[in-house]
Amino acid sequence: MNRLHYKGYEAVATFDEEAGIFHGEVVNVRDVITFQATSVGELAQALTASVEDYLAYCAGRNEVPAKPFSFSEFEACLAHFKANPPVGGRVELDFTEAEIQNVRDHAERYGCTMDVFLSAVVACFMTELQLRDRY
Repeated sequence: MNRLHYKGYEAVATFDEEAGIFHGEVVNVRDVITFQATSVGELAQALTASVEDYLAYCAGRNEVPAKPFSFSEFEACLAHFKANPPVGGRVELDFTEAEIQNVRDHAERYGCTMDVFLSAVVACFMTELQLRDRY
């Protein structure tokens, strides 16, 4: 899937045939940033406008905008857990079969076990929470 980028924000867009419009969404922040365009050529402009609107909105409320999540940070975290697999205490998680399959697929994609993948996900998420708690 092709991704669009602007100021570290990463977005994906899909085409709605029925409406004849592209719908896009920034995927590497928890806040919701969406945009629409009527042509492929307008997608980058629409993303730029939406991100700038989001940044202005945050500034107007004296809020710190959500920092875009970096997938390279996740991959570095994953590399750490591949080299130092988790050991010790156990945690039981109650996942649906679909969620388990999703984790299995992602772990396979990154060439690691489900334990290593989930450890990296949790560690990166906790880092994000710690960064947000600073503000």
